[in-house]
Amino acid sequence: SALLVLLCSVTISAWSADNLPGVVEARIAKVDMNELESDLRDVVLAKPENAALKKDIEAGEALDDKRNKAMQAASQAGKDVQAVLKDLPTSDGKAQQKLERLVKAELLKFVVKKYGKRFVVVLDSNYGDSVIYLDGELVDITQSIRQAMQLNEF
Repeated sequence: SALLVLLCSVTISAWSADNLPGVVEARIAKVDMNELESDLRDVVLAKPENAALKKDIEAGEALDDKRNKAMQAASQAGKDVQAVLKDLPTSDGKAQQKLERLVKAELLKFVVKKYGKRFVVVLDSNYGDSVIYLDGELVDITQSIRQAMQLNEF
């Protein structure tokens, strides 16, 4: 729905651009993060300044793998899975959260470097309201629409 509102506002801007000289048409782009995420992750983790993060990520993945194997073994043996898992350490997820932030930052760097101000907004196509890059203000008219619907103003 956020994408629909954004597209409507850009369409209005584009329509206005035809009628007003000197007005530049607003452009929207999308990025499929699912396709780029593993490559961006490799780029981030290959940087020397992220060596400690890479070790933390690998340690967290090893813990997760150990927990998954223990769950499968407990399930196959008919044991209580929760009882087996309570004795195994877990990752706090902080390294993974940091990696996700750095991956998004890396994507933003690529977008700005390659496209500059070509697009007013770049969206992650996997999530309708996930803005990767924004040049200007994004107006949220959700409350106005809700109020208009409640008052039967449509």
